[in-house]
This record gives sequence, C-alpha cells and structure tokens, in this order.
Amino acid sequence: MSLTCPFDIEQWQIFVREGAEANPGRIQQIGRFQPSHPILTTCVIVAAGFVVECLRRPSALTDPGLYAEDGVIFWLQSLSAGLGSVLQPYNGYLHLLPRLIAAVASWLPLTATPLFFACASAIVAVSACGLILSKRFSPLIPSYFARILVFGLLLLMPRLTEVHLSLNSVLWWCGVALFLSCLADDPSTNSGRGVELTATALLVLSGLAGVVLAPLALLRWWRLRTRHSLRLLIIWWTLSVVQLGVYLTQNRQNGQVPLGTPLARSGVEKVFGSLALGRNAVDGRWATGVPLAILAVLAVFVAA
Repeated sequence: MSLTCPFDIEQWQIFVREGAEANPGRIQQIGRFQPSHPILTTCVIVAAGFVVECLRRPSALTDPGLYAEDGVIFWLQSLSAGLGSVLQPYNGYLHLLPRLIAAVASWLPLTATPLFFACASAIVAVSACGLILSKRFSPLIPSYFARILVFGLLLLMPRLTEVHLSLNSVLWWCGVALFLSCLADDPSTNSGRGVELTATALLVLSGLAGVVLAPLALLRWWRLRTRHSLRLLIIWWTLSVVQLGVYLTQNRQNGQVPLGTPLARSGVEKVFGSLALGRNAVDGRWATGVPLAILAVLAVFVAA
C-alpha cells in the first residue's frame, strides 16, 4: 500500500491501523522490550546519539572553528588567567561548565581546540538527553523503547539560537539535563546520588537555567520526600541564589533583564523555547508546523 500524499491524515491513520492489525504481537513485543544488558545497550544508543549530533553539523568536525565567545572569552581567558577564569562571570552570570571545558582545552594545541569544543558540546548534549534512558524514568515512561524514541527526539530538536556544536551551546543542554532530573526518581546507589549532586551543582552554575527551574526542584522533593531529594533541593537553591546574586551585581553586555516574570520568560524562551520550538518560534514566526509536531509526539510518549 502506498500513500499518495504524506500529509493525508486519513490515509496515515489507515496505514498505521493496518500495520498494527497485521503485526499486533510484534508491536506489543517492541513496547515491552527491556535490554538484557542495559549498560551495554545504553552505551551503544548513546554512541549512536553522538554520531547523530555530529551529523547535524558535519562541518564542525571537518572544518572546525571557534564561534564568538568560545574563542575570545572562554579560551583566551583560560590561557591568561588559568583556573582563575573558571569562576569569572561573563555577560552577567557564571558559565562554569563551558569554562572548565575551555580550561582543559588550554592544554591542547590551538589547532585542536575547535574540534575539542565541538566534541565536548556533543558529549554534553548526548549525556543530558541520555538521562531519559535511565531506569530512574521507568515510573514515568515504563517502555524502554519509548525512552529510546524520546532520546532521539530530544537530540533532533530544531536548531538552537546559537551555533550547533559550539561551546556556548552547552548552556542549553545544561537546562535540558536539569529539567529531566526534576522528572526522574532518585538514583539507587550512593555513588549515583553523589554524581547527581555534583552534576547539579555544576549545571546550576552554568547559565540561568538553574534559576528558572528552581521551582521544579521543589516539586521533585515534594513528589519523592527523600533525604537525597532534600539535599539536592538545598544545593540547587543555594547555588541558584549565588547565580542570581552574580546576575544582579554584574553588567550584562546584552542588557539587564528585570527580575520576576521578564527574567522567567527570558529564561524559558531562550533555554527551552529555542530547543523545543526552534528559533522562529522564539522570534514569534512559525515557518513550519514541524516544531509543534515534535512537541505533540514527545507529549504522547511522555503521557503514555
């Protein structure tokens, strides 16, 4: 059977229904799929996600270059000030993770730095989205296959407002990681809980996403009522106050955003609007229906 029009909803419904009726057992088997070797399976999927991220902008690997503040701010300041630049505010707030990556890159030859930044950005993106593959999301999304699909959708979200695979784009993925952590259950091991607390501290001090999402950390504690979630809440809110204090005492080159609704709106639009809806949506122009379709599919899988 062929579809004469790819956007014909009725034909698409018939196509899906006939496929489900022809192979009901196979579809149910896919939905109940659980890997026999979860760690190995997750590593393979994450590696495939890394390849996907690189394919979204192959020139970052074949013809790498430094974008905007990646070179003139993060890299140059790491060379001149060393580790002292790690906690140096830029544009009104702390960029801890990008500056740590730049500090590592300062030990590399200049010719290798752009490629290192691109690979580091891809690793951060895949690591952030890869949280959804964890068993911690089993209560929310029981099907491992559905979590794989959500992982792929997160990686294939529309282009960021910043250049893809640049060091500066790491901040957007920090926001995604923080958001997903609010939806997850606690790690089951002491080492896992320690890693989450450390990662949360690092992410909250990397951009304003931690400030914007601080209420969700409270909701996670309210939902789980565990000692670990309380520790995470304390760390998150304490460092959010630090980040907010830096924001209020520094001059932003792009202008200061007032507190309250304007700041929350700016954070949500820049951090999540560009990720989920694409730049045109953030700018108020819907060029296509693709962003809406991606959100709808993502909502269906999360609700299921």
